[in-house]
Amino acid sequence: MNNIIIIVALILVVINLIAFYFIYRRMNEKKPDESTGLQLLLQQINELGRTVDSRITDMSKSVENKLGDSHKQMQDTVRHQTGESFKLLKDVTERLVMLDETNKQVIGFTDQLQNLQDI
Repeated sequence: MNNIIIIVALILVVINLIAFYFIYRRMNEKKPDESTGLQLLLQQINELGRTVDSRITDMSKSVENKLGDSHKQMQDTVRHQTGESFKLLKDVTERLVMLDETNKQVIGFTDQLQNLQDI
């Protein structure tokens, strides 16, 4: 009977050792999987951050270029409009001078007609 108890005890010890071995092995297997998963997740987040940064930089450059082009176009348009306004103002001034000379001639003719009527 002592032999049976010893054999049963040894079998239980062996079963416990095997169970602990499998539990220990599973615990060690999960840790690398979890850390590998976290590492992959961190790599993806870092890659996403780099992608977002590069796109923001590209958009910033694009906006700066478009603003520069718009500013240049506005300057050219204002310069052109100012030139046209000066031309128009010069033309109006010349015509007013001609009109003033014509008015002086009309007044001169009117005075001459008045003198002729008086004679």
